[in-house]
Amino acid sequence: MSPRHYDGRTEGVAAVLGICTWFVAIMVRLSLTGSGDWTWPEKLMEASSFAIFAALPIFGLATPTGERFAKQVLLPRQGLGFQALVCGLIGVLVGIGRSLQVNPLHFPWVTQMSDLGAPNQFYFNLALFLGGLFVALRIPFLLLPLRQKPLQQERPWQRGKSLRQQIQSHRELFFLLLLNLLYLCGVHTSLWWPQPPGSEWEGLMIGLVYLALCLGMSGAIGMPQRKASRRGSHQPSLDLSVDKPHIEDHLTSFDLGLMVLCAASIYWVSTPSFSFGVFIAVDLLILVVVYGSGLGRAHFGYSFQMRRVDWLALIQILAIALVTLVPLAVFSGFVQPQRAEMSIAKILTYFALFTLRVGVFEEVFFRSGLMVFFRDQLLSRGGASPQQITWISALGCSLLFGIVHIGNEASDSGLSPWLYKSLYILLATAASMFYAIAFARSNRLAPAVLAHGFIDTVAVVLLGGFLSVPF
Repeated sequence: MSPRHYDGRTEGVAAVLGICTWFVAIMVRLSLTGSGDWTWPEKLMEASSFAIFAALPIFGLATPTGERFAKQVLLPRQGLGFQALVCGLIGVLVGIGRSLQVNPLHFPWVTQMSDLGAPNQFYFNLALFLGGLFVALRIPFLLLPLRQKPLQQERPWQRGKSLRQQIQSHRELFFLLLLNLLYLCGVHTSLWWPQPPGSEWEGLMIGLVYLALCLGMSGAIGMPQRKASRRGSHQPSLDLSVDKPHIEDHLTSFDLGLMVLCAASIYWVSTPSFSFGVFIAVDLLILVVVYGSGLGRAHFGYSFQMRRVDWLALIQILAIALVTLVPLAVFSGFVQPQRAEMSIAKILTYFALFTLRVGVFEEVFFRSGLMVFFRDQLLSRGGASPQQITWISALGCSLLFGIVHIGNEASDSGLSPWLYKSLYILLATAASMFYAIAFARSNRLAPAVLAHGFIDTVAVVLLGGFLSVPF
């Protein structure tokens, strides 16, 4: 409930280990039998892209050096450094892939980029995509300063202000929201090129929902003044290069909106599809919510440092998790142990990738994001003990964790679709409770991420679950 600041003594070591492990695991995975005919340049390109866009920012920002870099380089000028760096690096990556003539089956963006906007205009479409991504990455940063307004100060969007005055007050935000909607209509609808059946106007629908959420957060539709926090108020600071008290010392509903916007950025990289694309949303969440809020990363448990006490707790949690989850998964028919194909290389590689690709992605959002949000909301309202707050926040984020897995399906599972989905939600919720306990006991992401990777590996590799099983 009152997290202490991290000492950072071994966080640098954890970051280097995480980055190297991620790179090596992808190289090994692409070399295993059944992974397809990957050339060495393609393997290096795939592993390097994950190291640059996922491992390096996620693990690097969880260190004192990364924290200083975020505040001095990536966050100033509404995150311009971050937006320019991401778009520039993707442009370089695409150029390298184009020159190497990589296999479109391994890198689907090669063919998708050719027909993204103008047919057979690869570099024009690349510029179009990078422009759309830049806008999507910038909008959450433009909304971020609104959370730092003094609670007692009258805001510029109070009722009675004309729409014209509101637009002038947030000129860049409104302009980018319009560009964003136009981009989604052009790329993710059937206006320019055919879309899969049922998704012809998906981009328009998502664009309008995104626009409504942003307008609601910016107060352009007449948001009432927020009530003062029960935990007191502070003078705001727009200087993100140093640690200063901010107007909110806990996450609010406004921050939940920021989390949704960061998660929604996944849609912008769904076409063209980059394998590392979902981690751009993780990077965005870390910068906007963890660092942009000014609360400090200890508030979010954003550390991959493992202490001796964390290892001992993790072993206890995993032992209880196995006794609880394995019998339920096996006897219900959710997994099929006879399908298991065990080898040391496969077990270690899948454990590394489930931990780093699935575990890191989901734990950042659900533990450092939603669980901390639920905890802060309960703390700000008072009336509950620390133990009650911990369990309620763990259950809340775990229920949502289970529900979002309803779309995962398996071919030839032997179960009816609804029974399979029901078991999936139940098992995912139960597994998430163990991840939440690991997170709560340590106030660090590392134990939760390791527990996540271990349970997923047991489910898929040791118990013969389908690749859609990881939870």
